[in-house]
Amino acid sequence: CTGASDTTPPVITNVQETGITTTGATIAWDTTDGPGGPAESATALFYLTTNQSDYGSPATVTPAASSQTKPLTALQSGTTYYYRIIAVDADGAGLSSTPYEDSFATAPVVVSFPSTNYLSFDGVDDKVTIPNAASLQAPTTAVTLGAWIRTNGQGDVPPNGVLGKLNGTAASYGIYEDTTRVFRGVVNIGGTPRITPVTTQLADNTWYFVAVTWSTGNPVRLHVWNANGTLNQSVASANFSGSINYTTGLFLMGEDASAKNWKGNIDDVRLYNASLSTAVLGPTINAELAGNETNLIGYWKLN
Repeated sequence: CTGASDTTPPVITNVQETGITTTGATIAWDTTDGPGGPAESATALFYLTTNQSDYGSPATVTPAASSQTKPLTALQSGTTYYYRIIAVDADGAGLSSTPYEDSFATAPVVVSFPSTNYLSFDGVDDKVTIPNAASLQAPTTAVTLGAWIRTNGQGDVPPNGVLGKLNGTAASYGIYEDTTRVFRGVVNIGGTPRITPVTTQLADNTWYFVAVTWSTGNPVRLHVWNANGTLNQSVASANFSGSINYTTGLFLMGEDASAKNWKGNIDDVRLYNASLSTAVLGPTINAELAGNETNLIGYWKLN
């Protein structure tokens, strides 16, 4: 139908989402003159947002056509986008379609671990210091701290810290090397450091994902995965109840509260305010996180 006498609003049909990548996508659609009617030439108002409650201002899709495409670029990976399309007929009547709304998700960036990008610590004076922050004290009655680690020689004589949130001369939560290639996890519960039994000795120059977990009423646990994602071992303390004790201490990597340095490599450090089981945590360790996972409150990719 053409001409100024047109009284039938256009209808958006055959919407397709194609070419979805980590940073882009293309949305295509057709316009008809009413439901089931003939093709109709139209421009469009196209809205795109990550907040479904606020579509913001639209972009105008021109020139007028009965089939339109809208390429989308510079998107964020692993993100859900919501879009709205309103077709406006081009015959002079200015009639608009009912808004068409849908969503799509960009592909996540998949980085396999152990990766080729990581931090190295010389066992002498290398360390990473992160100032105290509210987020580092967010875990109260449950915590998970994990990272890929690889020892490659002897730093200071153990025990020495791999990573953790300092609490005086100990840690509020952390992972440390107890004796050569033997590790423990610690959580300070109600002012008393609660420590896991030691792991069996881990191989030098070999990547492992190591995580300490705890929730009130349960043991402090230390889990170790091999580089291929299989669980190597788990050790656990007795059950402890209470809440995690904090000071304003730093979060450190490669050094402990006694300034004893650890030698090796660290990658992909993750902090959760929940105690993640091996069944939940294990499937996530061999890929980079999106950063918006449930209960994730700290994430250092160290790329």
